[in-house]
Amino acid sequence: MYGGRTHFRMVPWIRILIFLIASGSIAAAAYCFSKGGLTWMCAFFIGFSMLGVGGIIESFSSYIILEDSEIRYRESFRRTAIPKSDIVRVTWEAGCGVSLLRNDGTWAKVPDLGHNSQSLTNSIRAWLRAA
Repeated sequence: MYGGRTHFRMVPWIRILIFLIASGSIAAAAYCFSKGGLTWMCAFFIGFSMLGVGGIIESFSSYIILEDSEIRYRESFRRTAIPKSDIVRVTWEAGCGVSLLRNDGTWAKVPDLGHNSQSLTNSIRAWLRAA
């Protein structure tokens, strides 16, 4: 049984940054619309606001969970589960993030939630070694 950290969520400072950008876009869209109606600039801010709201939803729904028998993660509104027995090794490189080598030779990229890639890799390695 693995006794280390098993749940990873997006780090708070990234969530705050996404929220501030989305809030600024919503405020700019409201201001543009109140001053000049639906102009191309207002439409731009409305579109950017929708992307910001999507970013907020994504930042709160993304996770990595190390369970006893599998690793589960969610990113880009897509869920993935990989059995522990299907993972050969875990590695990370600068600019690439954490990746899992599977038995069939394919690589699965673990979502980047703002955590240190080396520490996340070490947590996954310890989880793999645990009985």
